[in-house]
Amino acid sequence: MCDDKFTYFLSFLAVFKNISDQSLLRVFYKQQILQEIVCTSTTTKINIPLDYQNDIQFRFVSNDGNTCHFFCIGITKVLKEQQASKDKLYLLFTKSSGLKRVDEMAHLPYTGSQFGEDIINFRREKKILHTNDTLSYKSKFRKLILPASDKKINVIIYGKPKCSYCSKAVDLCKKRGIKYTYKSLDTDYTQQELLEQFPNAKIFPQIKIQNEYINGYEELEFYLLVSGHLDSVENEFWINDDDEKVYVLVAANYISKFKKGIACFYKIKIGVRTFPVCNIFSDIFLDVEKNSVKLIKSNKHIKTIASDSLLGFKKVSNETDYLNFVHNALFMFPAVILHSHENIT
Repeated sequence: MCDDKFTYFLSFLAVFKNISDQSLLRVFYKQQILQEIVCTSTTTKINIPLDYQNDIQFRFVSNDGNTCHFFCIGITKVLKEQQASKDKLYLLFTKSSGLKRVDEMAHLPYTGSQFGEDIINFRREKKILHTNDTLSYKSKFRKLILPASDKKINVIIYGKPKCSYCSKAVDLCKKRGIKYTYKSLDTDYTQQELLEQFPNAKIFPQIKIQNEYINGYEELEFYLLVSGHLDSVENEFWINDDDEKVYVLVAANYISKFKKGIACFYKIKIGVRTFPVCNIFSDIFLDVEKNSVKLIKSNKHIKTIASDSLLGFKKVSNETDYLNFVHNALFMFPAVILHSHENIT
């Protein structure tokens, strides 16, 4: 199903109302017990081998009114030569309305995630389990293998002067040896001609491939990826045959563990890429004069970021509050990671 290099697990994040040795979460595969988890902490990550994903059941047993709340699903990858402690969790993002095909038109940006209300197959069932409640889960996740392509394509880029993503589109075509034509605003076409050809255009550049309109730069990247013209190092694509959606995996290592304090959602730049971060600080200070924010850690270390890099913050006193904050932030993760447009006006 997947690379021999990795062992893959379907991962569930569960939150218990209370710590209690009288509460158990049992995990079944084909009615056989796989795991029995005692509620010794308020949160737990449950890894289940991907081969078992077609028939999973959870049963919660409690004698003290405790509850179990499922928050998210992800994919955990473990290098086979490493121990389980070296595992890495990836979150699953998809277009909420679904992608029915994996072809030249499967270029829509990813806006939803397998988190909270978007948990597949949990929507019709309650995600909070009480005593002796049972929850079933079935899915058909498989890795999307993208074969190399020798198909020749032609790209037409409608750009404008001083547009960084117009330049990126040109550079991408050059690096990949892809034939392209670049047209510049006010030299090769007018604003009116652009809007006549692309009535819904709101960004630069506007791009056509094989004379088919695909929108902007990020769609060009994704088109080249799914057509085999572009290798993906940081993003990995999966399909769920159960809902016919395409998912992209995003590493969850930019989400810190819970501790009491002020949860902050902000973006950082590493090299040429921008990454979203959820972290917890003891205090924050806004410097209006310098348009900056100082994020103060419990060890008094100060991290300074631009004010427009701080996307949200909230004081959190328990893990459920923090997970709800992360839940809201996750819907913006694809926008931060994949944002690559410049406004038309």
